Amino acid sequence: MNTNDIGFIISCVQNGRVFWTYHSSMRLAGRNISRETILRYIQDIEVIETYGDDFPLPSCLCLLRGEKNTAIHIVIAIDKAANNIRIVTVYKPGVAQWSEDFRERKQK
Repeated sequence: MNTNDIGFIISCVQNGRVFWTYHSSMRLAGRNISRETILRYIQDIEVIETYGDDFPLPSCLCLLRGEKNTAIHIVIAIDKAANNIRIVTVYKPGVAQWSEDFRERKQK
């Protein structure tokens, strides 16, 4: 994963090359987050963790700020060969597990 991945993610969103996994669709509904929110604010995402060895595709954990500056974490799988991304899961991070800016995991 590198800084070009953010550009690739944004390009995929702008060109409608986004797939939502069943898991992410269920999480969106259960966590009161809309697809529209994700798509509207994704241009300002920040990659905070990378999982280059994930199978079947490398993925990354991204932070975006939604309405009212609400922090949202998104795991995105990147499929450069097929020229698309997959939204794996989406959630609102909590301060019990994350730093105040939601960029770093707290130590256990």
